[in-house]
Amino acid sequence: MPITAPDYSRYFTDGTSFACGRDLTGSLSVVRVGELTLATGQVVACDPFVYLGSGDVEPFTVAVEPGH
Repeated sequence: MPITAPDYSRYFTDGTSFACGRDLTGSLSVVRVGELTLATGQVVACDPFVYLGSGDVEPFTVAVEPGH
Protein backbone atom coordinates (compact mmCIF):
# COMPACT_ATOMS: atom_id res chain seq x y z
CA MET A 1 0.00 0.00 0.00
CA PRO A 2 1.64 3.28 -1.08
CA ILE A 3 2.07 6.03 1.47
CA THR A 4 0.39 9.28 0.46
CA ALA A 5 1.62 12.67 1.59
CA PRO A 6 -0.61 14.67 3.95
CA ASP A 7 -2.65 17.46 2.38
CA TYR A 8 -0.75 20.66 3.21
CA SER A 9 -2.71 22.84 0.77
CA ARG A 10 -4.29 24.82 3.63
CA TYR A 11 -0.82 26.19 4.45
CA PHE A 12 -0.63 27.69 0.96
CA THR A 13 -4.13 29.19 0.86
CA ASP A 14 -4.31 32.95 1.33
CA GLY A 15 -6.41 33.93 4.33
CA THR A 16 -6.18 30.59 6.17
CA SER A 17 -6.48 31.30 9.89
CA PHE A 18 -4.83 29.40 12.74
CA ALA A 19 -4.61 29.47 16.52
CA CYS A 20 -1.41 30.85 17.99
CA GLY A 21 -1.33 30.31 21.72
CA ARG A 22 -4.39 30.47 23.95
CA ASP A 23 -5.82 33.83 22.95
CA LEU A 24 -4.24 34.71 19.63
CA THR A 25 -5.09 33.89 16.04
CA GLY A 26 -3.21 34.57 12.88
CA SER A 27 -3.82 34.35 9.17
CA LEU A 28 -1.61 33.41 6.26
CA SER A 29 -0.66 35.64 3.38
CA VAL A 30 0.68 33.83 0.35
CA VAL A 31 3.50 35.57 -1.50
CA ARG A 32 4.87 34.10 -4.73
CA VAL A 33 8.67 34.35 -4.65
CA GLY A 34 9.67 32.28 -7.65
CA GLU A 35 9.52 28.92 -9.33
CA LEU A 36 10.97 25.71 -7.93
CA THR A 37 12.66 23.31 -10.33
CA LEU A 38 12.57 19.68 -9.26
CA ALA A 39 14.95 18.00 -11.70
CA THR A 40 14.90 14.61 -9.94
CA GLY A 41 11.40 14.77 -8.53
CA GLN A 42 12.71 14.05 -5.01
CA VAL A 43 11.65 16.44 -2.25
CA VAL A 44 13.35 16.18 1.15
CA ALA A 45 12.63 18.64 3.96
CA CYS A 46 13.22 18.83 7.68
CA ASP A 47 13.42 21.27 10.56
CA PRO A 48 17.17 21.69 11.08
CA PHE A 49 16.69 22.65 14.73
CA VAL A 50 14.87 19.39 15.43
CA TYR A 51 16.76 17.10 13.09
CA LEU A 52 20.39 18.30 13.43
CA GLY A 53 21.61 15.04 11.89
CA SER A 54 20.86 13.11 15.07
CA GLY A 55 18.99 10.36 13.22
CA ASP A 56 16.20 10.48 15.83
CA VAL A 57 13.80 12.29 13.50
CA GLU A 58 13.47 11.33 9.86
CA PRO A 59 13.09 14.11 7.27
CA PHE A 60 9.92 14.43 5.20
CA THR A 61 10.44 12.84 1.80
CA VAL A 62 8.14 12.53 -1.19
CA ALA A 63 8.57 11.76 -4.88
CA VAL A 64 6.79 14.04 -7.33
CA GLU A 65 6.78 14.43 -11.08
CA PRO A 66 10.06 16.12 -12.15
CA GLY A 67 9.62 19.60 -13.56
CA HIS A 68 8.73 23.11 -12.42
